[in-house]
Amino acid sequence: MNLRRSVTALLGALLLVVPGVVIAGPAHATVTVTRELVDVDFTSATMSSSTITNNATDKTSNLTVFGSPTGLGTSNGLTFVNTTAENTNQYLTGNLGNTAVMSEIVVEFDGRFPDSGCNAGQLNGSMVFGLGDAGGVFIPYNIYRHSGFIGYNTFNGDLYGIALPDTTSFHRYKFVMRPNTFAQNLQEIWVDGVKQDLAQQVSAVAQSPCSVLGPPAQPKETLSGRIFTGGSSSYSDGSFMLMTHPLLPSRWGSSGSLKNIRITTTDTLDEPIAPSAPSVGSVTAGDGQLSVAFTAPSSNGGSAITDYEYSTDNGVTWVSAASTSSPIVITGLSNGTSYNVKLRAINSAGDGTASAAVSATPTASGDGPTAPLIDDVIPGDGQLSIFFAAPSDNGGSTITDYEYSLDGGANWISAASTVSPIVITGLSNGEIYSVKLRAVTSAGAGSASTAVSSTPSEDAGEDNSTPGTLARTGVDVTLAFVGSLVALAAGSVILAASRRKRQI
Repeated sequence: MNLRRSVTALLGALLLVVPGVVIAGPAHATVTVTRELVDVDFTSATMSSSTITNNATDKTSNLTVFGSPTGLGTSNGLTFVNTTAENTNQYLTGNLGNTAVMSEIVVEFDGRFPDSGCNAGQLNGSMVFGLGDAGGVFIPYNIYRHSGFIGYNTFNGDLYGIALPDTTSFHRYKFVMRPNTFAQNLQEIWVDGVKQDLAQQVSAVAQSPCSVLGPPAQPKETLSGRIFTGGSSSYSDGSFMLMTHPLLPSRWGSSGSLKNIRITTTDTLDEPIAPSAPSVGSVTAGDGQLSVAFTAPSSNGGSAITDYEYSTDNGVTWVSAASTSSPIVITGLSNGTSYNVKLRAINSAGDGTASAAVSATPTASGDGPTAPLIDDVIPGDGQLSIFFAAPSDNGGSTITDYEYSLDGGANWISAASTVSPIVITGLSNGEIYSVKLRAVTSAGAGSASTAVSSTPSEDAGEDNSTPGTLARTGVDVTLAFVGSLVALAAGSVILAASRRKRQI
């Protein structure tokens, strides 16, 4: 018997022995939780066997690849060509989990669709996203293309949506789907950040090579409805597909490219659920301790996070951190021993999902290198050049790398270099960065330098007013040279005066 049932039973017993006392039962309240279930960037993702890793914080599964779509990891993302025969059956599948609790599903992707939505042999158009059961019948809820249109379709010959912006360019699409038997007025389509006006799309005559869309040949919208739960079947298993139908491939076409896909849901629950996983940013080693910097979970499960627990053995055992803020400092560790650190959040529903493991090794005081000294930070176009002096003490071990932080030490990135300057690229012009450096040896990461703030600029180097420009550097060098000449001349005068004095 759980605690809530025990308390309820106790209250019931008290009512029997205390006449005239009326105790109200606990108020029933639902909680709303937003979760990120799919996050895949096809321009950088890789495939292992038939699996593309899903990086979403609350993922149910990875994506499974069927057939041989091309272009994964390229600038155009993943391209599907399903236009004529059964041997071009290319699509992806995944899982969203229990759709019965979902009050909203948002599907976003960058897509380009070069054809009109159907070709000879594919008389019914092209499915882009389908939500259904694991058996391959992805109805009754789909995102669908036909005759240059894109929108919602339930396989009754109509389509509720918009005309495609064009067939040559990538556009950012967002489809907001809400469950309802007749939910036309609840659905949304956004293109490039702009909400569109939806309408029933009708093609009374066939637009070669496509079939007729909508009346008079097919039933009207009001006879079907657009839903993603309920209907003739319950799709609580949450299976979904991308880009084509896995059944009857000779009748379905889906030509197009996807750069990425992101799916989030709003879940309405009767009770809170456990939090999603926190994200460990960095682990800083100390004398018998590790300092774990982290980012809170994307979802608290509908209930406030009351604690975090940490594991130093890859999740076998867990210890309360007695803290809800970053960083968490783990003490009582052995220097020189490697620990696999994980974190998880706790709320009223229990233990949340564990973070990915991060390895770190505590080091005794003096074993690690001291802090390097940042001499100067020179801004450039989208970059910063960090000039520095090596630590005064390497702790007895050779420095094998430097790490830099752009956020004051919250997160660290390998510079893959041991010489000055370290050039950090891929930065945003106009954004202020708080730069720190630390040396790395076999004993681990050393002490961090003092933070120095700087701002990349595309104008760096164009005039003498910008710090670190070539002109400014030339002036500095010239001044230094002139200063040296002045000092040398002054020394000569003093030497000559000394000689004259001795002669007298």
